[in-house]
Amino acid sequence: MRRPLLIVTLLLVSTAVVGLAPTGAFGQESPENASNVSNRTAQVGTGNATTPGAGGGPAQGPRTGTPAQPATPSGPQAAPADLEVVDANTSAGVGGSGMVEVVVENTGEEDLSDVAITFGSSNAALTFGGATTARTYVGDLDAGEEATIATEASFAPTAENRSYAIDLTVDYTDEDGNRGRVGPYAAGVTPDARQAFAVEDVNASLRVGTDGTLAGTVVNEGPNDVEDAVLVLRERGGTIAASETEYALGDLAAGDGARFAYDLAVSDAASAGPRQFDFVVRYPTDDGGVTESAPLYVTSNVSAASDVFAVEPVRTNVTAGGGGEVRLRVTNVGDERVTDVSAKLFGDEPVSVDDSEAYVRALDPGESATLTFKVSVAGSALAKDYPVSLDFQYEDADGDTKLSTTYRVPVEVGRSEGGGLLWQRWLPGLGGGLGVLALGYLLVGRR
Repeated sequence: MRRPLLIVTLLLVSTAVVGLAPTGAFGQESPENASNVSNRTAQVGTGNATTPGAGGGPAQGPRTGTPAQPATPSGPQAAPADLEVVDANTSAGVGGSGMVEVVVENTGEEDLSDVAITFGSSNAALTFGGATTARTYVGDLDAGEEATIATEASFAPTAENRSYAIDLTVDYTDEDGNRGRVGPYAAGVTPDARQAFAVEDVNASLRVGTDGTLAGTVVNEGPNDVEDAVLVLRERGGTIAASETEYALGDLAAGDGARFAYDLAVSDAASAGPRQFDFVVRYPTDDGGVTESAPLYVTSNVSAASDVFAVEPVRTNVTAGGGGEVRLRVTNVGDERVTDVSAKLFGDEPVSVDDSEAYVRALDPGESATLTFKVSVAGSALAKDYPVSLDFQYEDADGDTKLSTTYRVPVEVGRSEGGGLLWQRWLPGLGGGLGVLALGYLLVGRR
């Protein structure tokens, strides 16, 4: 009886143990319970745990204090390309425009395509077509290949002759079609010294009231050759005017010079003395623009007005109480031919001019002509020289009508042999003598 009871007791204990553990042989978890544990682990992994860093290392937090970088192209990112700026230079000078060129080499092992370079300047003295940035497309840049990239640049007139920094950012596509960006790379360019010119060998023939010339030589002092240069005279208005303000100099290599000459008209209202003339040299730049040199200053003297004519008396003797001809020789003492010369004579009491005009068709420099006028003198005039005045209206070599200065010449007035002062002095005595003779004749006759 005890053995069956023992067997029943063992069966009950085994059943109790099985009820306390998950279903499975020898204490292993059941498949269902194992799935539940896995799900819980996944839920924990999607929480706020730190994401592992690259290569399985610890996660890297955000970096602070680094310069801001250009926005990265969207889409899958290419590995950073290996590029090197080999050279940088510019043809632009201070106060002018030109080109900035950089040489970039692909020093990596991967070919690049769709390469574009952005130039940037943080200094207002250096701009790219008036902007702070410029973007240039390069295209393909294979491994080990160099490319020369150029863009327009300008330096302000206040720029210094020193190196200016340029930032270069490169966008590209790698062999897998992924876009990338590297940079900025730093490069430096130094502007050429400002193109310089000088004016030498200046000579002028400027005189008040006449036309003249201002001539000289423009010298290109470098550092560069210039083409299609034009000298520009800056007029200020007033009493001196130029028929043309621009003079073509043509091509000027550094160190070469070119002659120029301007025709200038100096008005009668001008005063004699030194005058300053301002010039600039205008020439095209390599980028198709036009620039000007610094002002060039030239000082020249304007001479006082000179006589165009010289007047000499030929016959100027006239008797008081009568009239006669006055003959004057006029000579062109100027430097140019004058035409349509009309002379006019003026007189004051006691000399009056009866025929006051004379005409000469033309007078070459140094040529003379004799002019004849008719005058009369009052009987009360004394025997002495009286002045008369003469001026000329004429046309100069340019066809302009001019009026000369006034010339004064003497008229010699004398007394007539049959009267005048001598007759007046002897007339009373002569009358008395004749009276005595008549009285004597009567007395003799009466005897």
